[in-house]
Amino acid sequence: MYRAKINNIVILNSVTVAENFFVRLKGLMFKKNIPKEYGLWIKPANGIHTHWMRFSIDILYLDCDQNIIRVYKNIPPWRIIPPVWGVVSVLEMNAGVAEEVWEGEHIVFEKTD
Repeated sequence: MYRAKINNIVILNSVTVAENFFVRLKGLMFKKNIPKEYGLWIKPANGIHTHWMRFSIDILYLDCDQNIIRVYKNIPPWRIIPPVWGVVSVLEMNAGVAEEVWEGEHIVFEKTD
């Protein structure tokens, strides 16, 4: 489990890493909701979809140094977010959490357990 920070400000207190095929495949599909400070860090990944999701999410596309390459806000279910060159991982969270997050910022993941 990790904590995600931008500019020394915690944006997510509980980040799970989805590193194996089945966890990446399932992602947040079929969940009714997630805690406000929860995120799913999918790696490797350079594009995602929100099929079978039940709520809107914010999405951060990250490069290999955890710089934010692309920010997608308030993406509803049943959308395809295309791959972006240079992206190696994706961070999904509740819609609204990334309201003050911008492309070019750096995200730090601190191990919590």
